[in-house]
Amino acid sequence: MIHVPRAAAAAALIVVAAGSAQLASGAAVKELRNVPVSNARGPQSEVSIAVDPRGNGVLVAGSNSAAELTTRAYGSTDDGTSWSSAPGPPLPPGSPHGSSAADPTVAIDRNGRQYFAFLLLGKRRAVFVATRPGPGARWTTPRQPVSEPPQSAIEDKPMVAVDTSPSSPHQGRVHVAWVRRSTFSIRILVSHSDDGGANWSQPVAINDDDTLAEFPALAVGPGGELYVAWAELTRISADVSADGGTSFGRDTQVATVRPAS
Repeated sequence: MIHVPRAAAAAALIVVAAGSAQLASGAAVKELRNVPVSNARGPQSEVSIAVDPRGNGVLVAGSNSAAELTTRAYGSTDDGTSWSSAPGPPLPPGSPHGSSAADPTVAIDRNGRQYFAFLLLGKRRAVFVATRPGPGARWTTPRQPVSEPPQSAIEDKPMVAVDTSPSSPHQGRVHVAWVRRSTFSIRILVSHSDDGGANWSQPVAINDDDTLAEFPALAVGPGGELYVAWAELTRISADVSADGGTSFGRDTQVATVRPAS
């Protein structure tokens, strides 16, 4: 969901770029500096950023843009030294009047294809994944979501990741996780695509305890293993798939959450 951060938070999206400098002695040191990215009015929140795995200096990022009631997309081709800033991908064709986008998450595959997943809000609420072939190209948003939710369900908090490991049997596979709330359960769902986001697998429910689960996070291992972590009321839980996101084992508690006193 789009939210406005506290007044003390910076309104602009800023990243830290690494450069190099040289001391009078001749020794090289790393120089860090803040780089304005958003160049847009109003606060930016829920930022996501990804680096091209080929090491060519290409980055992509996204954020909620509260003043615009949608997302913004950012791109860099010089290791984050300078950035383009534009409204996020278009809404899906046929979106109901009054729809908007939120909860952006981005990734890049080994072919340079960029992915921008987001939550469509309004009369229709679902997770979509827009794509473009590379920096500077136009985003394309499909008509169909990753998974059509049941009428009574509420979708939330998508997260996208790409298998970029050369040693993985699933190299190029795109994974999306999100939260699906229904009347009697809250599930973390995961789906994957092997054709650049054109088609998606039947979603798999991850969490064993379906009473409360929020904020899924994804990581892909060198052998195509898919790691999923999420927050519950008093703990952080995780699960792993050894077959590229097709099946999962039992949940593991990895941390305890203590309420602030």
